[in-house]
Amino acid sequence: YYLVGTPDKDERFLSFAFSHTLMQKISAEDAAHDTNYLEIFWQYLSCERSATIVAERLHLHRNTVLYRIRRLQEDFAIPLEEPSQHADLLLGVSLILFEIKGPDFFLRAPKNEA
Repeated sequence: YYLVGTPDKDERFLSFAFSHTLMQKISAEDAAHDTNYLEIFWQYLSCERSATIVAERLHLHRNTVLYRIRRLQEDFAIPLEEPSQHADLLLGVSLILFEIKGPDFFLRAPKNEA
């Protein structure tokens, strides 16, 4: 279905639809190759793109996080350089993770320290 409205609303809808479809592709990649790109990507976005914090939370080396994020960008053409896409990407990955892992995933996720 397609929502018709003002051009800015249409653009936001298309942006969200793009990010959701993108997250479904990453989810399929995770399932096929037993990787955890979705979780790393969700952590990366929710930690305001801090590879150091993500590495601490997931018990990975910072360079491993940076490598996997770079692979995601290259393999799936994720527009991380566009700040306007950040919320749509975070929402898209959150919806897919909720569908796959359920609400408990978000309840056990560490909160951002201020």
